[in-house]
Amino acid sequence: MAELYIIREHHEILSLWRRRKAGGIRLLHLDFHDDMRGFLIDRMRGIAHRTGIVRPDRKEPDEGNFLVHAVMEGFVSKIRWVRGRIGGRAYESGIVRYTEDLASLPHQVAHFLRKDMEYRLEFNEILYESWDGLFEDEQLDIDWDFFASCHLNPQGMKERFSAFFEKAGNRVPPVVYFCYSPGHVHPSRLEFLASVQELSERYDAAPQWPGGNFIPGLPSALAPRKPATPIRKLVLYLRKKGIY
Repeated sequence: MAELYIIREHHEILSLWRRRKAGGIRLLHLDFHDDMRGFLIDRMRGIAHRTGIVRPDRKEPDEGNFLVHAVMEGFVSKIRWVRGRIGGRAYESGIVRYTEDLASLPHQVAHFLRKDMEYRLEFNEILYESWDGLFEDEQLDIDWDFFASCHLNPQGMKERFSAFFEKAGNRVPPVVYFCYSPGHVHPSRLEFLASVQELSERYDAAPQWPGGNFIPGLPSALAPRKPATPIRKLVLYLRKKGIY
């Protein structure tokens, strides 16, 4: 039997971990995005530190960087980020950086000169098709945008979610977090609620809504987005070509 938390915005998980004084969490992060903007990771050494050429990134927690704060505050020690082929760093301008990225070199030099704080972190980025299921005692963190992102075809999102259980295997995670992320998904309140029910039945867990039931207040359509700037278009073009 698992604990099941239903949240509106992904960084609300951080408040849960703070209240529970969590520590040493091993997280399976199923998400269109990495949610680690502002971190540079040496995956071979298992070390992470903040980015920043002039000074380290000091942004407050939000949906795009809450896992950075979770690592720095000692809640999370291992992350396996599972993403689809449509998704990941090539689709976002603010991303986690790896030491092998071309653009990480200035941040590495600045970090070396400043001797900033480093954090232990075992991190893996895994394509969904290569993912081999949950590990023992691994907490499951699901963002609905993995199945219903505005970059994906809105048709079949529920089927994509149901197929996830075959990939996950029979292991029951101790805790499941399920986030709607209204700014990143096709309006899909009914499909999301059906998926909440499926998670509840699959893992024998009563859904808990720490921030209250947000479903009635969800928008019926995506808010119009500002057109991408020329710089952002160039950055995303390079990333889709494999240059980071």
